[in-house]
Amino acid sequence: MGSGSDDQLPSKGISPIVIVLISVAVLSVIIVLIATGGSDDDTKTSASDKGSESVDVGNGSESVDGETTTTVARGPSWPKLIQGRPGVFGNTRDSIANVRPDAEAGVYAWIGFDGWHVWIVGPNGKGAAKGTITSDKPLVDAATALPDQGSIAIEGNTLVFDFADVDAAAAGVTFNLGFYATEMTVNLGGTDLPLLLGSGAKPSPLPAVISKQVQTD
Repeated sequence: MGSGSDDQLPSKGISPIVIVLISVAVLSVIIVLIATGGSDDDTKTSASDKGSESVDVGNGSESVDGETTTTVARGPSWPKLIQGRPGVFGNTRDSIANVRPDAEAGVYAWIGFDGWHVWIVGPNGKGAAKGTITSDKPLVDAATALPDQGSIAIEGNTLVFDFADVDAAAAGVTFNLGFYATEMTVNLGGTDLPLLLGSGAKPSPLPAVISKQVQTD
């Protein structure tokens, strides 16, 4: 075969199509690497930018340091000593007329779901006593525990009660101090009856000043 036959053989060089495909593939890899590297940088920058911030929330504070923690201070409430109905008067909403015959003579004061109460169990079978209940805020309302037994009057922040002439074994007043009241004072006149507080009927000196407190437990 002569040299004319060699000239007719196809070229053994790289096809232009192959070159184009290789170029596209290399370019794609470069683009992917650039994109991935940018994402990592953003993540690192975001993490390094985290700092500390203190936010005032009134009763406590919210600390922001990667995680959020909220601390809220407890508001004041009436002491546990004054809470709960004494057992001598039975269950909540039982009439004062159902007072136990063996109840100790005294002036019982407590707060329950049905309001504030100052109920008197007197010696000699009569709940006789006079006195005042004074709050640091105006009293909302009041009613005698037994109809037509004794008298009450609200004078500003003071409730005056008079059960000196009652015939019942127990008499008293149920009242509402209002949400914003923080202090109550109970005082008696003309009697030596002890003041007994809360469900435990704990004795208290007179006049008794009862204030809201921040509970620690």
